[in-house]
Order: sequence, then structure tokens, then C-alpha cells
Amino acid sequence: MPARFSPEDEPLSLPVLSTETVYTGAIWNVVRDTFAYNDDV
Repeated sequence: MPARFSPEDEPLSLPVLSTETVYTGAIWNVVRDTFAYNDDV
């Protein structure tokens, strides 16, 4: 049965103000990106 409502993601490109590595792992690193949201940081 097909879904009645199937929303699609819209592409979004935000300028990243800063990036911080919060955990360095053996396979993946966890990073925190800061960006402006509604003209606030």
C-alpha cells in the first residue's frame, strides 16, 4: 500500500560559523557546528 502523505526533505545550505570536534573516536569523530538561526547565534 503506498503512503498517503510522503513529505520530502528540502535541500538547505547554512553558513557554518564555527566547527568544534567534541569527541575523537577510532572510526568517527563527533563535531559540533554553530550556525545562525533566525538571525541569532
